[in-house]
Amino acid sequence: MPGRRFKRKTARRTSDTLKDSDIEWLAKNTSYAKDTIVEWHKGFLADCPNGQMNKDKMKEMFRAMLTQDLEDEAGEQMLEQMFKIFDKDGDGTIDFKEFMIATDLASQQQPEAKLRGAFKMFDKDESGEIDLEEMIDIFSMMYSMQGKSVQDAEVRANEIFGRLDHNGDGTLEEEEFVKGCMDDPELMEMLSG
Repeated sequence: MPGRRFKRKTARRTSDTLKDSDIEWLAKNTSYAKDTIVEWHKGFLADCPNGQMNKDKMKEMFRAMLTQDLEDEAGEQMLEQMFKIFDKDGDGTIDFKEFMIATDLASQQQPEAKLRGAFKMFDKDESGEIDLEEMIDIFSMMYSMQGKSVQDAEVRANEIFGRLDHNGDGTLEEEEFVKGCMDDPELMEMLSG
C-alpha cells in the first residue's frame, strides 16, 4: 500500500546500561561496591542478554557462588521461594536488580546483616517501616534459605510481629524489627546455622 509505513517488530529488550539510580540503590542496600555492581551487570547481560534470568540460570549461578548444595530439597525450596518473592509478574524470570538482592542476602553470614538486608529489600517505599505481610515475605525467604517450611515462617512471623508491634499501628521500624528478631533464640539459631 503506497504511503503506508510498517514498523518492524522487534523483541522487547532491556537496556544494556544500568541506571545510575539502580547502581546507587544497590550500593546503598547491598554489600556490593558500585564498581562490583557494574561488573556483575556486564556478566549478567552476557549470560542473560534479554536482561531476564530464569530459574535454571539462577540455579547455575548460585551453584558457582555458594557453598550451599542446591541439588537437595532445601536448595530447591530456597530457589522456588526466591522466585516466588522476586518474580512479581509470575513470568519465571527476575531482573538484574532482583538477582543482586537475592545474591547478597544468600551470601550474608551474620544474622543481623541478613535481617537488615531483608528489611531493606521489603521496605520498597524506603519509609523505614514494614507491615505484617512484608514480614511474612521476609521470614518466608529466610526460612526457605534454611530449608524450612514457608508455613512455619508465616506462623513465626505472626508471633514475632504481634509481640513487637507495641503500639498496634500494624508496622515495624527497622531497629525494632532487627532487635526483636535478634532477641528470638529460635530464629537466631536458624539464621546462624
